[in-house]
Amino acid sequence: MKDLILLTTSYPFGVFTEAFLETEIQYLSERFETIYIIATKPQALFIRPLPSNVIVRKLPDNKMIQRSMYIICKSGNSIIKDVFYEVLYIIRRTRANRIRKLKELFKHIIKALLIEEYVSGTINLEANNCIIYSYWFNSSALAASLIKRKYLGVKAVSR
Repeated sequence: MKDLILLTTSYPFGVFTEAFLETEIQYLSERFETIYIIATKPQALFIRPLPSNVIVRKLPDNKMIQRSMYIICKSGNSIIKDVFYEVLYIIRRTRANRIRKLKELFKHIIKALLIEEYVSGTINLEANNCIIYSYWFNSSALAASLIKRKYLGVKAVSR
């Protein structure tokens, strides 16, 4: 049986955020041996009830500015080419709000690198034949694709 790494914004923390996952987690827990939920931006201390095979982790609250240069340098060429093409696209195709869009791009890239670093450092992906599931198509989905590049046995899915 495979393991699942579920990247969420704040689920299972809080009462109202990502409430749709409360139903879905019941079905997922029947299909996977272990489910790791990584909340990338937990909003509350309250944790909703979860099945017994679910392990919850919070992305550490890193100081993004202090860690960003380290993380970008550590990632090396694996992401620089992708970033270069995105920057060119924004510069060539957008007229309004270029600076805001570039800031947004770098914020998402750094967040994705933080998530990728955390997941790779806390879950043994070498021995795991697992699926990374990002409900949102945001920094978490990018992180999933970065992890998939590094670990051949990993599959990445985003809704």
